[in-house]
Amino acid sequence: MAKTGQGALYLAIQAFVGIWWNGLALYPIHVVGLSFSALTSLLKLDLSQNQLEGKIPNEISNLKILALLDFSNNKISGGLTKSIQEMTSLKDLKALLVQEKVACLADNDARLAVDPNNKYRIDYRKNAGLRWVVFFQDTNGLMFKAIPTALGVSATNEYHVNSLSVPRKAKEAIGGITRLTHSDATFLDPLLRGTGHPDGDVNCETGYSLYPGNINQLILEIGPYMDELSKTGGAIKEFVNPKYKDSTKTAFKFSTRLECMMQDYPKTMPPSARVGFIVTNPWLAYATMKNNHDDAAKVLKGNPYHSATSEERAIYGSNSTILRKAGVKIDGPVSEVFNGQEVEVWSRVVWKPKWAVTFSDVKTKVNGNNNSVSQKSTLVIKGHNVFIEYLSLDGTLLIDSVDDAENKGGWAIENVDKEHSALSEKIKVPKSGSV
Repeated sequence: MAKTGQGALYLAIQAFVGIWWNGLALYPIHVVGLSFSALTSLLKLDLSQNQLEGKIPNEISNLKILALLDFSNNKISGGLTKSIQEMTSLKDLKALLVQEKVACLADNDARLAVDPNNKYRIDYRKNAGLRWVVFFQDTNGLMFKAIPTALGVSATNEYHVNSLSVPRKAKEAIGGITRLTHSDATFLDPLLRGTGHPDGDVNCETGYSLYPGNINQLILEIGPYMDELSKTGGAIKEFVNPKYKDSTKTAFKFSTRLECMMQDYPKTMPPSARVGFIVTNPWLAYATMKNNHDDAAKVLKGNPYHSATSEERAIYGSNSTILRKAGVKIDGPVSEVFNGQEVEVWSRVVWKPKWAVTFSDVKTKVNGNNNSVSQKSTLVIKGHNVFIEYLSLDGTLLIDSVDDAENKGGWAIENVDKEHSALSEKIKVPKSGSV
């Protein structure tokens, strides 16, 4: 090892264990009195999982081009100095990784949990006792409605890996799940044509392809996952996923990089691993946002837009469908054009997770037989203990209550024309009320 590189390595170690360490176990050279000036060209400093103790040296802030700093899974105390926090090279890349104590949360509103033995202390309990970890795609807002069901399936079937999927239209750009492997949607159709299926990927009598679409929501059992991380170091084989310029498929449309997929994680596991997937209705689990408005407006009619416009409408549709299944009379959607996209517009129904996470939560809080919501209405529920016993809604209703209050209410709200001279001002502008 060159003397400069050797000195840099020793310096990083001495900063934590003390200058008494001279590296004789590695190289027969006594190194003392080094400074961080020897590391000015360092791009990455990864000292994770080394059982290091003490404080992070402030001299690291002198490393002006350092792009990644990782002290995770050590016993570091004191946090980061202001100088390190202000390092522009780290901020620009968002690659500053330091794992210390992590405060626990008490509810869906992210309130900090307190120590059960000391109400004046924040709870920093470790992850002991947790069984599952969920990896989700943050462009799909609907997936949170399906995750509780998927967790139940994982527990019932003792899956080490469980993937969430939906029925997909033939040739739709969602990775198709086949009996043997996970196939990118770009290659599934030609793969089928080249293996005795002349029509390729087509819709069957259900209106969907025989091959469901993987929507990149993974539930892993923590124990086997940690075993695999120890074995593989977290490495997944890389591949090239090109978009071709034309039908000859010889040149790429854009420059293409090597990448890897979390979906390939099960390939690292032994044959005995329990790996499965569940298929759920798209209205419950899939409304992704991939395209901007201009690109979405160019999508052929009948194909998914995958835009912010279509995702917002899908959320309204999902919530309206859930209320329908709970017995609430919900008017059907109408077709309207927004941002150049023809979408189905349901009642604008939204609620916070603290009101209901699962369908059983909704069922316990809604007396479905006595409630109706018109298509043009808006319903917003923010409170926790809100029980709707009677609702006739043709307008807008926002229910917001403090968590400790239990609210059992009935509302009859009718949309009125504020210009209608035959109506009294009291009717035109209803008095605000609390629940």
